[in-house]
Amino acid sequence: MPDHLFRPGERVVGYLRDSGHEKQELSVAQQERAMLQFCAEHGLVLERIYTDAARQGSRDENRECLAEMMNDLRHGLAVAGVLVWSNARLARNSVHAQFYRAEIRKMGYRYHSLIDRTVDGPEAIIFEALIDYKNERYLVDMSLEVRRGLRELVQLHGCVPGAAPTGFVRVPVEIGLHRDGQPRRAHRWEIDPALVDRIRPAVEMRAAGASLAEIHRATGHLLGSLNSYRTFFSNKIYIGILEFGDDLVVENYCPPIVPIDTWQRVQEIQGQFARRKNMTDPDKAALHPRRVGSKYLLTGLATCGRCGSPLFGRSHIQRSGAVSVSYYCSRAYNKRDCTKTRIPGATLQDAVIDAVSKRLAEPDYIAVAGAELDKMTAGQSAALKREMRAKNKQLGEIRRQITNTVNAIARARESRALTAKLADLELRELELINDLTDLERQAADGVRHLGPVELAAMAAMFGQITAADPALQRSILHQFVQGVTVERDGRRLFGTITIYYPPGDMGELNAKSPGENSRGNAVRMTRRPRRDSNPRSRP
Repeated sequence: MPDHLFRPGERVVGYLRDSGHEKQELSVAQQERAMLQFCAEHGLVLERIYTDAARQGSRDENRECLAEMMNDLRHGLAVAGVLVWSNARLARNSVHAQFYRAEIRKMGYRYHSLIDRTVDGPEAIIFEALIDYKNERYLVDMSLEVRRGLRELVQLHGCVPGAAPTGFVRVPVEIGLHRDGQPRRAHRWEIDPALVDRIRPAVEMRAAGASLAEIHRATGHLLGSLNSYRTFFSNKIYIGILEFGDDLVVENYCPPIVPIDTWQRVQEIQGQFARRKNMTDPDKAALHPRRVGSKYLLTGLATCGRCGSPLFGRSHIQRSGAVSVSYYCSRAYNKRDCTKTRIPGATLQDAVIDAVSKRLAEPDYIAVAGAELDKMTAGQSAALKREMRAKNKQLGEIRRQITNTVNAIARARESRALTAKLADLELRELELINDLTDLERQAADGVRHLGPVELAAMAAMFGQITAADPALQRSILHQFVQGVTVERDGRRLFGTITIYYPPGDMGELNAKSPGENSRGNAVRMTRRPRRDSNPRSRP
């Protein structure tokens, strides 16, 4: 330590950290002993030691004691400076390390590392930066070495670290000797015969459209919770393929437990549910099962004008016995960081229907919608042709590979690898033929055409929405309205309604998603709510 850094009798604090590795169980204690010895030798008073045990140095999240120490220093802690065992204990991220040291020194405190030797003067910051680089580089190099070793373990021996997925057991394998002559062991994943008869029915039930709860009951609680089935059904290990890391794929790692066509059908179903449950995209959020089946007219369409979160409906029984509907911001109830404002349901619904009816009656709506539909028709036809060309090109390449593989099999006589490759190619050929058949059928059917007469008829049909039953009202509204953003200011409602240009086809209400491929156009809405006759309904 430089002679001028601390003087005998001065008070200091210390910061200790270890990463929690199994070989570091004594690391913090050893650092503390070294720090106490240092203070005794230089006559310093160690006011307090801040300790973050089992915390990574590459990040500063969850390092409560580091945050507490910095907060104490910012509030004028009466000490001369901060001691650390090494700069790596403060942080292994070079940016974080420089930031904390600079802030400590800027607040007037002195900083000292017990084992990192630096020079005095302005050059010290350069030496510290080099030490920070070395500490961060160590983490990067170690990570690369670990990943390289694990990949080699998987590629050469089929051994995989970590717990085995459901239906597999870890089987020890000797892969060499340690330097002391002791056997070096790793573990392969092998199929557990006891669970195969429960896994196959689970995948088959999901392919047939069964719910997770039904599968959970039928298989005797195959997994610990319903949430675990998402990763279970997407794991390719059940069709014999091991995926390790970001880019390592081991084909034929084990015999497939379920047929590939059944597994692919499950992936389609999983993809449908994932799209429905994506709450970050308003278009996908509207497909959530609870919103699709909601009895409230604007559920799935209405969002909060303050935070953009979906509104949910709620019914209230008034003193007169009548039932009234209100809408509330879901974020205000879930995360408590938006205003809990009641939106009168009848007033909002009437305002939406009235505003959309007026917009549809305007002559320019039909003109603009017709022009947009012509663009859409041309675009869909061009997209179909491009996709058909791409599929035909892929089919030609697959058939070329099939011919080459058949010739290779003829030359090599028996080859399981070539036979498996041929089966995969033939399956891919069949998939492409099916895709081309669907595209050709779509091209033959042509895209729907709605001229001015059809658009005017659809607009007139929307005017009859108030006489329809609730289910039909929702279907009609979703064909015309893309979204409703609403906010309440005292007794005034204001917001924006986005309608489709052109609207969805009224004859295909149940065949496609609302307003598919349509563009939106905003219509402003302003309405004063009716006087609330039930004060108890206010949240």
